[in-house]
Amino acid sequence: MPKKSALGLLIDDVHLEALELKPSKGKFSITNYVWSRLPPGTVKAGKVINSKILAAELKKLLQAGRTKSFKGLVVLGLPQSQVFLKVFTIPKFEEKELNEAISWHVDSLKPVLPQNAHTSYEVIEKKPNYDVKVLLAAVPQEVINDYAQTAELADLKIDIIEPLALSKARLINPQRLLNKSIISVHLYQNQLSVSVLVNAKLWFSKEIFIPSGEENNIRSAIIELIKFFTEKKNKDIANASEIIYSGDNHGLDRLKTSLVGFKLPVVQAQAGVMLVKSQAVSDIQSIAFTPVLGLAVRGNLHQKGLINLLPEWPKAKAEILKLIVNLSKAIVVAGIIVWLNIMVLEVLWWQFSNQKQNLSGQIAKLEVQLNEQKEKELLAWGQQFNQTTKTAQLIEKSKIDYTQVFARLSASLPSTVKLTSFKYQPFVDKWSIIGIADKREDVLVLDKALKESQFFSDARLYFSSLESNQGVVFRFSGGKL
Repeated sequence: MPKKSALGLLIDDVHLEALELKPSKGKFSITNYVWSRLPPGTVKAGKVINSKILAAELKKLLQAGRTKSFKGLVVLGLPQSQVFLKVFTIPKFEEKELNEAISWHVDSLKPVLPQNAHTSYEVIEKKPNYDVKVLLAAVPQEVINDYAQTAELADLKIDIIEPLALSKARLINPQRLLNKSIISVHLYQNQLSVSVLVNAKLWFSKEIFIPSGEENNIRSAIIELIKFFTEKKNKDIANASEIIYSGDNHGLDRLKTSLVGFKLPVVQAQAGVMLVKSQAVSDIQSIAFTPVLGLAVRGNLHQKGLINLLPEWPKAKAEILKLIVNLSKAIVVAGIIVWLNIMVLEVLWWQFSNQKQNLSGQIAKLEVQLNEQKEKELLAWGQQFNQTTKTAQLIEKSKIDYTQVFARLSASLPSTVKLTSFKYQPFVDKWSIIGIADKREDVLVLDKALKESQFFSDARLYFSSLESNQGVVFRFSGGKL
């Protein structure tokens, strides 16, 4: 296990919270924990309203603890109110084609994603000879940029941004979650989080504010999520079997009160993170299920393919600044080297004068080599030109009568089916069609018509795994027209 520490950072509408975690002999040690209240209106509904005030509060927060020498990974948690989560299924592909297939499916989901969404995904299930299940996270680009810009104002380098729902699920002992579907409930200071975990992986999550005295809303939120999961899951996925609670004791009492007579049992969660005694936190048990702890644990997970909603521009900007610093240092060093060279040249000038004839011979050789290099470049250019000419001839030969193709496609198209994209690659003789239908049966009618046509007889059909409000998303692909 790496010995570097990591810092979890939580920002919500009311307060800031930071926890520094360091591996210690197979367990974890909390080396620092601080929190503070935010001025009202700084953050609202998970969106940054005043980045300058928030940046100043972040600086004060980190100076209040022992983090001045901190050099580990910083993981920021996003509130559920700003994150769109969706699980979808795609057919199994070869590893090199899997990312392309997932990206295509994410593009097909744009109508149901937040506008100008920034996305990240994680493969949550991939078994031999089975479909692949993917968890998609999307957040408005404006929201994620505001957090990144605030961190920059606070001189804080964030390496990972993830939904808080993931950090909460990470705190539960995974052995209690394997091979079953459970409802995870976290209630802390009137903030209720309800999630569906399938085989220890997050599928859905919902977060709402529950004031004291409104415990019936807790029951309603849980029932709503269970119903949604039951309707969307495949038959091979187990039904929810129990409710696991991971909040404080007061929240557990409220949960049990609201679920009197409920058909699913309520059990206390077992901690999934082993902590040693710490001077920063007196009561280790009280912090075992705090979301900021799950964020800090993520900084110690050196695993590829996990969700990270951090945009690319902070990384690119940091690289540019690093390059500028290195370039400035190089210029200073180069200046010193030039000065030293001048001093050496003055001493050795008389030796160069005596070797003038020898240098002239070397220059002549270099000119010969240069001419040979030019001839090679000219020959390479000629070969490239010939290849381009052949390519142009292939393009001319590959032309087909698209009027007939589109006429046949239009004749095969049911009235309830709309096409959104048609692509044809002449050199590899591949084509693809993307569209939306009112129902699955309409796509099957189109499938039969295409396979009976002259141009699309080798059509292969791909369905989207879930149905959105706009209908059934599908894709056909095939070979030569």
